[in-house]
Amino acid sequence: MQSTSLSLASGVTVATYEAGNPAGGPVFFVHGNSFAADTFIRQFEAPELQQFRLVAIDLPGHGQSAWTPERYSLGSMRATVGAAVQALGLEQALAVGHSYGGNLLLELLPSLPALRGLIAIAPPLSAISDFAEAYPNVEARKLFFVENVSAGEVEAMARYALGPRASAEEVALLQAAVECADGRIRSELTASIAADLGDERGHVARTNVPLAFVAGELDETVLAPYFATLTAPSRWGPPLHRVPGTGHTPFLENPPAFNALLLRFADAVVAPGATKSGSGTQSLGAEC
Repeated sequence: MQSTSLSLASGVTVATYEAGNPAGGPVFFVHGNSFAADTFIRQFEAPELQQFRLVAIDLPGHGQSAWTPERYSLGSMRATVGAAVQALGLEQALAVGHSYGGNLLLELLPSLPALRGLIAIAPPLSAISDFAEAYPNVEARKLFFVENVSAGEVEAMARYALGPRASAEEVALLQAAVECADGRIRSELTASIAADLGDERGHVARTNVPLAFVAGELDETVLAPYFATLTAPSRWGPPLHRVPGTGHTPFLENPPAFNALLLRFADAVVAPGATKSGSGTQSLGAEC
């Protein structure tokens, strides 16, 4: 995936990626903590999605974006995503947020009322107590809040985000993303989350934006019953859509099933308004 630098009004510069039909309905992808936009490579390559304008960013300190420690707090990351939406003209996009990226988009729901829909691969959180209800107590998860990690811990982080059927190539892609990321992102998130966590559950209860919550069938990073406790009037389909044979990164592990789900959601909430067009094949992942 080839990046382009985008300077935002706030002074932050982020790497952006585009594919598909520039005139198509926009689909905006936001990656998770310590990962990068290239985790969505199999959506950017997918022939069935080329009718859309596909857009992704690397959050500050991730992927091809610069290391800017002063921008790593939850509030700053949230502001960066909101500014990128405006700069890229994505106010009416269908958004896809993976893990932390999903939480950032859920936090932004009140300021993005024109979104055509949001696929959140993340549980909405409004209080520290929600974490115990939404996540199992797994040691590998704690590494995503630690600044310095060893090579073995980097591998553990990658495997934690994937199901047991993930390929070596997929593990390597996520390992490379973690290695590229500035570890200060994780420690700053730990420091800021208690003070700056928004009311995501409340936003979900009040929004008119169509919502779809998604997890892998074999995802052991979230507790599925939690999603049934949400008040979510605009939710599309069941409390939680499960992607067969996958862990926490279903769009990478089983792109045919995930892309089919995305298309069904898009058909339900937005007409793409464009014909399909081809795209070139790209290698999986990118260097730092």
